[in-house]
Amino acid sequence: EVSFTGGVYVYSDGFENGERTIFGLPAGNVQIKLEDNCGNMVETNVEIKQLEELAITNAEPIDICFGGFSSS
Repeated sequence: EVSFTGGVYVYSDGFENGERTIFGLPAGNVQIKLEDNCGNMVETNVEIKQLEELAITNAEPIDICFGGFSSS
């Protein structure tokens, strides 16, 4: 997630969503250029890190009722 503030709204960020926050950027190095309504421009490079895959390990059955299991 990348957020931006300051300048004169409306921003031109190349994503054309009209929002002040950009979501869904891919992992890796991304160059972001931003222009405000007065033509002021800024740019920056950011590294988007890949998150580890969600996983469940060592799941064991838990006896929640007499004679029953919850995770089988």
